[in-house]
Amino acid sequence: MLWHSEPGYELAPDISISQNMVFTRSMLNENGKQTIQALDAYSGVVRWHIPLLEQPCGYQQLCTSPLTYVADNRLIVLDDSQPSRLQVFDVASGKHVTAFPIALPASKGVASSLLNNGTLYLQTGIHEGGPYISGSSNTFWNYTIHAVHIADGTTAWQYQIGKLREYQDPISSMLSTTA
Repeated sequence: MLWHSEPGYELAPDISISQNMVFTRSMLNENGKQTIQALDAYSGVVRWHIPLLEQPCGYQQLCTSPLTYVADNRLIVLDDSQPSRLQVFDVASGKHVTAFPIALPASKGVASSLLNNGTLYLQTGIHEGGPYISGSSNTFWNYTIHAVHIADGTTAWQYQIGKLREYQDPISSMLSTTA
């Protein structure tokens, strides 16, 4: 073994390795705090770390990790604040470059997402009907796909998929081979 990260960190999904750096994300704690670290791929030394999320997670609140991507020497982060914010950081230094509010429904839940050619495609879902109980016949999800420009945070378009039962998938997982 060459090195290992600090306890309580995991590889950051979608951006594990880029520019001779390994990105790790702290586990989401009960206070809703989370950080991301850039480690030197060869030595494991922390190059920089930034806080990602500070949101109380309670009984009625779904607290999820921010979406993170690396593209064009930038770390792109979509956090779960209200309104949601698209933040951009310099990958080499971890310094904050800019941030934009993103118009997503307040009670949304982000499911699949992908970053491609400067556009972040987000699938959101709003739970409607009765209480969410597995197998319930009176509940459904109302899905929408949003296309957001990462250059300025504007929504290029959105497509309302519509209401589906909890067991129906609106689309297969979105995958990207280029970012």
